[in-house]
Amino acid sequence: MSVVRLLVVVGFAAGSSATLVANASAAPACNGRAAANLEKRLPVTPYNLGRRIGQTLCFDFTGDRRKDIVFTGWEFMNHGAHYWAAYRATRSSWVRVKFKRGCCRADPKTGVGIEIQRSGREIVVSQPVYQPDDPACCPSGGTKTGTWRWRNHTLALVDVTREP
Repeated sequence: MSVVRLLVVVGFAAGSSATLVANASAAPACNGRAAANLEKRLPVTPYNLGRRIGQTLCFDFTGDRRKDIVFTGWEFMNHGAHYWAAYRATRSSWVRVKFKRGCCRADPKTGVGIEIQRSGREIVVSQPVYQPDDPACCPSGGTKTGTWRWRNHTLALVDVTREP
C-alpha cells in the first residue's frame, strides 16, 4: 500500500512539474501584428501608423523558453529601417528591453537601413555607414554590425564589427 501511495505522490509531483513548465513557456502571440501593436509604445514620429514595421523576428533570446520579439521600423523616407526594438515575453504581455536608432553603442542622429538577424540566442543588428557627403541612396562607408546578448537580465552589446 505504501508503494501505491508513493506512485501517486510521484505521479502528482511529475504532473505539477509539467504544469509549471507549460506555464513558464506560455507567452503572448509573437508575429507581425504584435510588432505593429508594440511599435505604438515606442518614442517614434507617427508615419503611416501600423504599416511601418520592417523585419520581425520571434525567438527566445532570454533563455526562458518564451518567444521574444525583435523588429525594425521606420519613421520617414524609404531608405530602410530607422530603428529596432526588442521586447521580452512574460506570461501575458511584453516588456521593452531595448530601443535603438542604430546598431551599436552611440545612436546616430538618424539610423537608416538597419537590419536584424539572429544567431542562436543573439540579436545581430547591422546598418550601412554613411560618410558626411553621401546621399541618402548611397552609403559608402561600409557596414557596422552590433551583436546583442541577454546577460544579467538586460540586453547587452557584446561585439561591434565594421566591414569596409
